[in-house]
Amino acid sequence: MSDNDKPQNFYVNKDKTGWSISNTGDSEFGPRLNFKRSIVKSIKLSKKITSNIQLLKIDIEGFETQVIKECFKKLNNVGEIYIEYHRYMNKKQNNIYSLINLLRKAKFNINIDGIAINSNKKVKFEVNSKKPLMIIRARR
Repeated sequence: MSDNDKPQNFYVNKDKTGWSISNTGDSEFGPRLNFKRSIVKSIKLSKKITSNIQLLKIDIEGFETQVIKECFKKLNNVGEIYIEYHRYMNKKQNNIYSLINLLRKAKFNINIDGIAINSNKKVKFEVNSKKPLMIIRARR
């Protein structure tokens, strides 16, 4: 899934223990020195949300914010979203605060790593700099 229908870079390391679609050249694992690049087909998530969905799980290696933004108008069809947020990947476009604001605008109640985020208050929290992955649950 992507925020567009264009071919995407897909990186797999040589021992096949890690992969990413991140286009930043680096990941939380370090430089892509041992990664092989392939080109893969992608599709907009909004094209797949054609009816009501009880649970949507998103694990897209640093493109969480862009994909949620792309399918925003269809989020009213989704009951709950489970997102593996990759903090160190694609940092420029994948901003946690932008993602939270999108989910709040879509009227979701948000929980990040077990901490409830009140959708009526401004979000202000420190992101643990040692933790590359956070679990975001957004439910109605």
